[in-house]
Amino acid sequence: MKSLIIVFLFLSAGLWFSDWFALTGTGSYTEGLDREPTIVVEYTIDASQESVSISLENATPLLQYWRNRETITDPIEEGDDPDGEDSAELEASESQQKASTSSSKLDFTRTLIGILIVLFCLCAFEGVKNLNRNWMKASLAVWLLLGAMLVFQLPIAAVSDFGMDEGGESSTGGFDTASNDEVSVSQFAHFESEGGLAVELLALRFDYNSEGFDLGLLDEEDRQAVIDDAPAPDEPGYESFIRFEGEMRAGPGPVMIWWLVLGALAFYCMRSFRTDSSEGSESAKLGV
Repeated sequence: MKSLIIVFLFLSAGLWFSDWFALTGTGSYTEGLDREPTIVVEYTIDASQESVSISLENATPLLQYWRNRETITDPIEEGDDPDGEDSAELEASESQQKASTSSSKLDFTRTLIGILIVLFCLCAFEGVKNLNRNWMKASLAVWLLLGAMLVFQLPIAAVSDFGMDEGGESSTGGFDTASNDEVSVSQFAHFESEGGLAVELLALRFDYNSEGFDLGLLDEEDRQAVIDDAPAPDEPGYESFIRFEGEMRAGPGPVMIWWLVLGALAFYCMRSFRTDSSEGSESAKLGV
């Protein structure tokens, strides 16, 4: 039985130290920039860190856009708000608080997964040590909960941490944040965004669409008119209109193989312990 316990510990360690999830995203500027430049992001998550790889397609218009636009620190000042400085400080504070909360979601999920792995090992240890079917049932229940965390909670927390939600600070749902050229929502007028979640075969798909008028593309004297009324096509200021469409797919990594093997072993032990118990009872009745 000692060897069986060692196998459980080995498989649990393999689950913890393997790659958990891989997210691949593409985000395109479908209106406002020439040739629809696209940001491609590959996002890998394990027990301790996130690795991000970024590439650009049709990059020249996007690089020119980032270089030519002016960063707007506080668009409210364009309307001569007397409390503009206080508003800027409040906005910065809220931004930091949101970033901290978002970042903690993935860390909190990691902590929960670690607790579930330890709990699974404890239940499996008691089951193997005492040949107890009920303990193995408990380990299978923890195993199922662990699978739900890996398949659903982990990618949702990761996408939220990435910034791909309607309440995020990035106007692109985090795609430009990953490239260190974030254009925040606060620098847009008449900004609108929407997100969605769809379940696909062995993957989750997250969608993010946004549109608005980038005040950083306008001269300072032209911004207030756009803030007051959204210009129609062919009207002054409409050249600052930007539309972005992003999509990210999250699929499980090697962690699911370790998880499946753990569950199969726990189920086998539960079936074996039940058979041994019944055989032992029959032998006792026969006086053997």
